[in-house]
Amino acid sequence: MIRIKPELLRVRFEVNMTAKEYLTQLRKLMLKTKSRVAQCETIRDHLVFLQGIDYSKDKVQTSAADQLSETMATLLDLEQETVELIYEYNRMYHEALNRIDGLSKWEYVKILKLRYLSEKPSDRKFEHIACELDRSYVRTCHMHGEALQEFEKKYLK
Repeated sequence: MIRIKPELLRVRFEVNMTAKEYLTQLRKLMLKTKSRVAQCETIRDHLVFLQGIDYSKDKVQTSAADQLSETMATLLDLEQETVELIYEYNRMYHEALNRIDGLSKWEYVKILKLRYLSEKPSDRKFEHIACELDRSYVRTCHMHGEALQEFEKKYLK
């Protein structure tokens, strides 16, 4: 059974946090989660290359067993933290998605989803968002500001 530490379960939001800060926290959590998953994979790969213990030889003080157990313990701890991060990311993602979907204009919804919820870095650029909306770059940037203001008024203040 997975036990989630209460202090890791919720990302702390400051009282006077802006919409941009709120949504940027989500992106940072996504990157942190991806990084942890990659770390777990690296440690798993490392485990494959650890040498086993040859019990047929005379017993001399060896660190292979210690290295294996330390690596396994590290991997288990890291996987537990990764699971907790994934739970927190999913909770925050769906909370932000529901809030963004509640905005008044479809353009605001599209801008904020692409800018803050997209996993592809190329989708987050204002140039790409402007093409998606068939608007100018400047107009897209202006609408982004309007979307953040509405988000803040509706959900953070």
